Amino acid sequence: MPRAPFGYLVGQENKGLAHMFTMMNEARQKVGLQGLGIAERAYQAARDYAKERVQAGRRGRRAETGSPSSITPMYGECCLR
Repeated sequence: MPRAPFGYLVGQENKGLAHMFTMMNEARQKVGLQGLGIAERAYQAARDYAKERVQAGRRGRRAETGSPSSITPMYGECCLR
């Protein structure tokens, strides 16, 4: 004859639903913090890329390659704040 499953009482009796909602609210906050951390790291990576990236001079203008007037860094421009 198969035996019935056996379990242990966790927390107070008849308070399981309240404990479950508490656990779900904590999990929701933790997932939000994970998303915030991922967004912060993505911002840092984009900022670092913008600091390293260089942009050539204006279109239609021929300038010597490598001259200071033809290559300018993107970071620090007036449009990036």
